[in-house]
Amino acid sequence: MPGEAVGGGAATTSEWKTVLIVDDNADLRELVRISLERGPYRTLQAADGEAALAVAEQARPDLVLLDVELPALDGFTVCRRLKAAAAPRGIKVLMLTAAVQVENRERALAAGADGYITKPFSLRSLMLRLAAEIG
Repeated sequence: MPGEAVGGGAATTSEWKTVLIVDDNADLRELVRISLERGPYRTLQAADGEAALAVAEQARPDLVLLDVELPALDGFTVCRRLKAAAAPRGIKVLMLTAAVQVENRERALAAGADGYITKPFSLRSLMLRLAAEIG
């Protein structure tokens, strides 16, 4: 179920970037949410591809952390649709997945993903990647 949580940090709310976390694993979404909200990030969540598209259309996040294996629509399809819908805005999409096969990485990039992070990942590495992508 999509939801929003806003965290504190040194930045003012006008400087916060919005990150949509899309994963069918609620525990992982919560772990990432808690980590991101320590910095200047506002988070949104979705548990499946269809919900991700609906949340993204309404909230216009700066970046989407997107799992490949999702109910309803897979991450590749969601990525293509996000990129097509948000082309003028330049939304960033990072695939966040346990699928480490080269073919999946190639499919993600072909779908328009800006990067590919494999699980397990370190939260520090994730934060550094987000900072590099959206500040």
